[in-house]
Amino acid sequence: MASIQTPTQQRNSFSEGFALGLVLNGRWSLAYDKTAIDLAVTGAFRDWSHATSFPQVRTDLRGLDGVHAMTRVDERKHTFAFYWDRSGPEVRIISRDPDWSEEVPDDVSYAVGIISDFVPRVGWQTLAASFVTRFER
Repeated sequence: MASIQTPTQQRNSFSEGFALGLVLNGRWSLAYDKTAIDLAVTGAFRDWSHATSFPQVRTDLRGLDGVHAMTRVDERKHTFAFYWDRSGPEVRIISRDPDWSEEVPDDVSYAVGIISDFVPRVGWQTLAASFVTRFER
């Protein structure tokens, strides 16, 4: 049974989980294209099997601000695995642990567990893969 999350926890888990999913799909950065990101995040979220666990994100995306929903957790937010850097022409994912690797099963398991206790690795990977497909159209 999934634990109840506050709106802020939902937003942060979604953003950090999205980062994990992209990393697991081989993406540590994306070109900043607000319209393309907004549309891709919204479309991927709408089709995602875990979307109902994030009602606050659904509400936030009604305003079509996918960039903010995806990159909400920045360096100042209290996250344990990843945060987003939006300071340049790309949005970049930064690991809080410089030795973290998607190739090390324990590292991935730790990240999945700390981000959300109810979305498995494949859930984040599927969301991110759907996003990438839409983003690259």
